[in-house]
Amino acid sequence: MGLLDRLKQTLDFQTVPVPLFAIREYLQRQLPKITGLNVSSENGCLVISGNVFLLIPFSIKLKPLRAVDRRVVFEVVSFGPLNLEFLKKRLFRNSALCHYANNQLTIDFDNIPLLKKIPLLIIKEVTLGDKTIKFKLGIS
Repeated sequence: MGLLDRLKQTLDFQTVPVPLFAIREYLQRQLPKITGLNVSSENGCLVISGNVFLLIPFSIKLKPLRAVDRRVVFEVVSFGPLNLEFLKKRLFRNSALCHYANNQLTIDFDNIPLLKKIPLLIIKEVTLGDKTIKFKLGIS
């Protein structure tokens, strides 16, 4: 077994738990249009809620589908109180953090401090817990 193979075995599939409050702080910095931001986990889905334009309350429920590099693609399970496509696009467009298209929201988690400390590994899998998101990291 070569040095590269041993290094890959050591680094592959390291799990990094990130508390939901750290995700909330990260999203709040990246999405200033949202006030009163709250992030929680419910039945294997990430729930993000708050107010848009200071007045319009919203809640979006996201189910993780797959990971691509340091980004995670989520299926939009529900968006309330009104499931309006223009509101989803308006909320998540022009952001370096996320991209919305075809009822899927892609969020870039590269700049979360706990993940930024591990620069070479990519996200392989995402598991949602009660108070944390567990990112399984590995070599591509």
